[in-house]
Amino acid sequence: MDINDVVEIFKSAIIQGDLNDAYNILERNLNIYTRKKWKRRSEMVSMLLKTIKNEITTDELENYLKNMKHSFLKNIENYDEYMNSLMESVIYAKNRYNIKYPEFNSKRCNDI
Repeated sequence: MDINDVVEIFKSAIIQGDLNDAYNILERNLNIYTRKKWKRRSEMVSMLLKTIKNEITTDELENYLKNMKHSFLKNIENYDEYMNSLMESVIYAKNRYNIKYPEFNSKRCNDI
């Protein structure tokens, strides 16, 4: 699957609070990218996985995305907007659903 599709499915899943689906899509594609030796794609997917497992912070993910060479991301007109959208989705989901994968229970934080 194309990395752009993987990221969009990931964003959609975490915004909806379906962390298991988000994790599965990343894990599956990480295995494919690793097997095909697509280093930059597997690095990006690995960083997203580490973020939802709380192994790295969202600030570390943001720094990685800002410094990443993005030539392998096809059909992206504005890279900064694309990555800002990804970061906003991750931060929203982590704050809204109090993500601590794999102990995640899909309950919202006490925000309502």
